[in-house]
Amino acid sequence: MILSRFVKTVLCALVATCGVSVLGFAQDFSLTVEATPAVTEGLTQYRFYVNMNDASDRMSAVFGNNEYMLTVDAPDGAFNSPFNSSWNASGINPAFVPVFPDLVDDTYATIGLEGPASSSGLEGAADPSIVEDSNQPITPFFLNDGATTLLSNTLTGASWYILNTASN
Repeated sequence: MILSRFVKTVLCALVATCGVSVLGFAQDFSLTVEATPAVTEGLTQYRFYVNMNDASDRMSAVFGNNEYMLTVDAPDGAFNSPFNSSWNASGINPAFVPVFPDLVDDTYATIGLEGPASSSGLEGAADPSIVEDSNQPITPFFLNDGATTLLSNTLTGASWYILNTASN
């Protein structure tokens, strides 16, 4: 179903992003995609969850490069609120949500969180960091309203990640 606009909140990861070619090796996990009505009328919010096989498994990064392409296509454009100044949820101030309710519909990448680490309630939680090819950055997908494609398929590639010391 193609929606008038595409809203994506990325939890845990965009690994295997909607079944497109991302990983060329055996996948030892499954992916759950949850679709719910967004706060902004006419939009749908999508959350992606990576289901690990064992409780001791830990996900720490999402990546793409020339061998294992990472791509997300949002033909009608991803919603990016002008009130989140970051590609991740760290730019979403929960105090502003009552004034700017569409902030909760913002497109961002994270791992193991449902919003900014600072308001997660988890001691030691961390917003992800990013590395990306300057010739093919992926952050515009999370910053530019109406962005239609996230693509990482160069030798340098891109990754968002958390350190093993993070509790999320």
